[in-house]
Amino acid sequence: MGIFTRRSALALAIALAPWVAACGPSVNLDNPGGGGGGDGGGGPVTMTGSWVMHARCKGTPPAGVQSCRTLFITFSDSGQGVKAYLDLDGDGGFTEAVSVVATGASGGVRLKGQYNWNGTNFFFNTLVWEFSWGHAAGDATYRVGSAPNQLETVTMVKIMNLPQHDLNGVWDIDHTLDWATGGLSYLSGMTESGIYQITQEMSGPMQGFFEAKRADGECFTGIVNDSQITVARRYEDYDWLWTYTYTNLNADGDWFGGTHLGQAELGTLQEDVGWSMVAYRTGQ
Repeated sequence: MGIFTRRSALALAIALAPWVAACGPSVNLDNPGGGGGGDGGGGPVTMTGSWVMHARCKGTPPAGVQSCRTLFITFSDSGQGVKAYLDLDGDGGFTEAVSVVATGASGGVRLKGQYNWNGTNFFFNTLVWEFSWGHAAGDATYRVGSAPNQLETVTMVKIMNLPQHDLNGVWDIDHTLDWATGGLSYLSGMTESGIYQITQEMSGPMQGFFEAKRADGECFTGIVNDSQITVARRYEDYDWLWTYTYTNLNADGDWFGGTHLGQAELGTLQEDVGWSMVAYRTGQ
């Protein structure tokens, strides 16, 4: 939500960033986000294929640390205890042969493991839920070397069909909270405004994936799957944790827009939310 006005204007800016940076408060590596329960209680992992995970620090990142990072992942198989391979050098080849274990847990999927890359040890634990096919979100903790454990929110989108739309450029977007249940209903009608740069992968192993980044560091990601656009976002604002669970967006040249459904969480409270988005490309 960020800056709210009655004006219909928001903007998107996107840039890929490295995965390995410290941010946020110290947390328990065995319990991403401080919730979600332990391992077990979930069905088989059915996320076979390639995904892009986007992580953002919870809270304000330290000076000099980027608040958003991406990581390319491929799942080897379906079932319990399958390997999720990590593309650490960014070439999409997975020649590093580094993997973490994916198991069904707490109604979602847990990715957990540790590895060494260029002489540094990394510890990795993420719990996500697939809200709609090819779109998941959740929470993570990770540790780099001897640094404290760090807390993040994460989203994941699946690489599927060749993109039929090119969203690269500078966009001016209206992002309006149309409705919300319970104690958030007073926010209905408010609009988030900003200018974002969108960077989209048009070919290669991450085809269709895009990242949007604003000048103040606010960021989110998505995927153009054939002609369908999915926006993935999980972030904190007004002390609540907001998550897009389903998006229905279409594009036509220098325009894209549609609706999002989502949820907002504050402790044990959870409310349903609906947004609308209208975006116009203003430059490259």
